This record gives sequence, C-alpha cells and structure tokens, in this order.
Amino acid sequence: SRTLPDVLIDLKNLGFVESTLVWDRGVSSKINIKEAKTAGFDVICGLALKGKVKDIAVRTVQGGHIATAQNRVRLQSTTFYAKKMPYRHGDNNSGWLTVCFNEKQKQETKERRYDEIDAAIGQITKKEPVKKKGILKYLDGTKIRYDRVNEAEKYDGISAIFSTKNLPAQEIIKAYFEKHKATLPKRSE
Repeated sequence: SRTLPDVLIDLKNLGFVESTLVWDRGVSSKINIKEAKTAGFDVICGLALKGKVKDIAVRTVQGGHIATAQNRVRLQSTTFYAKKMPYRHGDNNSGWLTVCFNEKQKQETKERRYDEIDAAIGQITKKEPVKKKGILKYLDGTKIRYDRVNEAEKYDGISAIFSTKNLPAQEIIKAYFEKHKATLPKRSE
C-alpha cells in the first residue's frame, strides 16, 4: 500500500505547488503533518479528541460563548460554531486548532444513544443477544450507568481541526467538512 511520503512525492513530481492537503483524523499523525510540511504542503486535518486536544475542545465548548452569531459557520447541510486558536501539534507542527461545535449533531447523537440503550435493555430483558455491543458500556445489567452516559455526552457534537495555514475558521471548516467538493490544487507550469 502507498504511504503518505509516496503521495507527497507524486504530487511534487506532478507539479502541484502552494497546495493545502485535507485529510481525516485517521491520517493525522504528528509525523504525517511534519512530512507534509517538509515537502512544502500545508495541512488541514481532523484531530482525535484525546489528551490535550480533548481537554482544550471540551473546555472551549463547555466554557460557553461558542454557540454565538460571531462563531457561526453555515455549511450547505449543517451549522457549526467555531473558535480558532494557536496550537502546537507535536514538537515541530505549529498551526491553529479550530474547535467546532454542532448543536444538531450533539442532540442527534444523544438521542441515538438513548434509543440504543433502550433497545439493549429490551433485548437483555427478553434474553436476546444485544445487537449493538458497544452500548453495553452504559449498562450494568438492565440498569443505566448515568455516570458513563453523562461522560460520553460531554463530547457529543465536538470536533477539532488542525491547520498549518492561518486561514479564517470558516475556510478551515469548509475545507475539512466539505472536502468531497475540494478543488484541485494549483499546478506549476
């Protein structure tokens, strides 16, 4: 299988310049970001909500004042509220972290979780196998572990995007969440 360095070499050989690569959380290692920067590319990528990123994101959303008109970013099918701040991802990856909050997604995730918990309790009561095994972490037999449900709800609707290029939050969010509509980068002549 091809690795990111292979793709970066191909892009350079094809003459792509002044390009920003956009990728999902699964590709967003500190090493991959550093390699892209070293090869002359900027990066916009999702970061997993863990460690320092998780703490910053939750603090930003729970601190209030994110879901306001000045932080609103409207996309075609959804609305985010966002705050952008300087951030260092690893030793050599300086850039900006954009914390995004989607109220609609938060509500949908919460309600889906409740429905899945109710379904699992029904399946357990009827002595049937639980279809969604992941939901069992919220149960102790047929009793709901509200402490675990409440903990999970802290992260509903929150995402984090890292950018090596200082762009307005709206452009970062649009590039990341609408990446399927991305345009080809500039090519040198």
